[in-house]
Amino acid sequence: MKTLTKSLMLAIALFLCFQTVSAQQRKKQERGSEKSQQEQKFQMAVGRLNLTAEQQTKLKSLREQNRTEMKALRDANKDKTKEAKRKAMQEQMRKMDAQVMAILDSKQQELYKQMKAEKKGEIKKNRQEKMKMREEIEGEEEIL
Repeated sequence: MKTLTKSLMLAIALFLCFQTVSAQQRKKQERGSEKSQQEQKFQMAVGRLNLTAEQQTKLKSLREQNRTEMKALRDANKDKTKEAKRKAMQEQMRKMDAQVMAILDSKQQELYKQMKAEKKGEIKKNRQEKMKMREEIEGEEEIL
């Protein structure tokens, strides 16, 4: 009986170890896939905007520069309030947006504005769905 208990405990411990390792590997893959998803979205935008090779090069450079600046901004604003952080990020995004618009021609600018409006609508819809789910969960918790 003692051997059976020890064997069972060992099996459970091994199972938990493998689950932890597996979860860590999935997280790494998800992080990697986020970058590839960002690249896919960029390529989709490139195709939809019908960018020239020169525009693509400028935008890639701008994205890298912005990524670096946003990271520095996050690091610099760690101790600030949530509102101050949000305002700083919004200002950085406005700056980037102006730089993107400067690279595009007038037709591309209109299409870019349309794409941004679509994205904003998607974000709003997703936020509403999340809030609805949260309310449903809270309602279920009250019942319990």
